[in-house]
Parts: sequence; structure tokens; C-alpha cells
Amino acid sequence: LLPDPDTLAETLSALGIGNDSWVVAYDQSGGAAASRLIWTLHAFGFERCSLLTGGLQAWTSAGYETGDQPTPALTPPPTPIALSPLRENAVNSDELLQKINDGEELLVIDARSRKEFLGLDKRSDRGGRIPKAQ
Repeated sequence: LLPDPDTLAETLSALGIGNDSWVVAYDQSGGAAASRLIWTLHAFGFERCSLLTGGLQAWTSAGYETGDQPTPALTPPPTPIALSPLRENAVNSDELLQKINDGEELLVIDARSRKEFLGLDKRSDRGGRIPKAQ
């Protein structure tokens, strides 16, 4: 579920994010969306990014300011960015199944809830986990 590289580059460029930028991601739902953004950036070779510990909730709990309008002085101009997918940072289902069937040494981590892992909370056609997942 990775975006098209050109579309992602266009979006990042429009936000003023270039190859030398440092992206700090946060959300208000436990970090899942922010972590997904960081993983997506890593999958395209962009590694200057961090996750804000505690997300927006930690920021506001510490008394830091928030706003609901863009700050014109902080809105950067479009910036050129070059992205190149890194095959080692993503694997598709066919590739993963092949690695499992070949007995390749790998560690598959299921980051969903315990109930989803056990197949008790089904959010797709079938419940449970990928074979060999931890």
C-alpha cells in the first residue's frame, strides 16, 4: 500500500520537504498514522524523519501551543525531492510467502492487537496471523 513515487514526491515538494529536510511526524491516535508516514518515507529512501514521542497529546499536555491555521512565514516554497524505492524496506505478499516456504530465516512481526493476532477480532475475510508471525 505504498503511494506512487511521483505523487509522493510531488506532495512532499509542495510542502517544502526536500532531501535535506527533517520530518517530524505525529498524530493523535497512538502514533499509528505517524509511524506509517515514517515507514513510507523510509521505503522510498528518505531517512531524516522522527516520531514525536507521545504525539499531539503529549505536546498539548506539556502546554505547547497549537493552531488551526497555517503560519505564512513558515510555509516554505516547493522544494525538489528525489525518491527511489528501496526494495529491502518493503516486501509484497508473494515475496513473503516465498521466503516462508523456502525456510528463509526471517522474523515476521504482527503489530496488530492480540485479538486480531489470535483470529478473535476479524477485520478481513479470514482471521488470524501470517504463518510464523510473532
